Amino acid sequence: MSERLGRKKTVRSWISHLRSVRMPLRLWKVGGALIVGQPTEGYSEMQVELRRQFPDTPVCARSLVNGCIAYQPPAGMYGTDVYPVWQSPFAEGNMELTIEAFSQEMRKQLTA
Repeated sequence: MSERLGRKKTVRSWISHLRSVRMPLRLWKVGGALIVGQPTEGYSEMQVELRRQFPDTPVCARSLVNGCIAYQPPAGMYGTDVYPVWQSPFAEGNMELTIEAFSQEMRKQLTA
């Protein structure tokens, strides 16, 4: 429990004590491919879902871009006693919100 508290304090120091934070999402278009990145450690479900939504576009998903905030576990993992969940300051569903934000920006880039 001491270790958990120490890690939680470190994560909190990165994001302050705000109820919400604006997380920078990065997107680059390189030829016909898209590179997406964000400063959390996302689960593979994120890149799998983005590739599913854009089957005709090569997608490279990057974690820990320009920083490291915390894990972004899938909603289904919340309620389990595993490190990525108890370490994360993000609420259940945050990874899915990130996927949706990326999807919207990716659509814009592909139609520009």
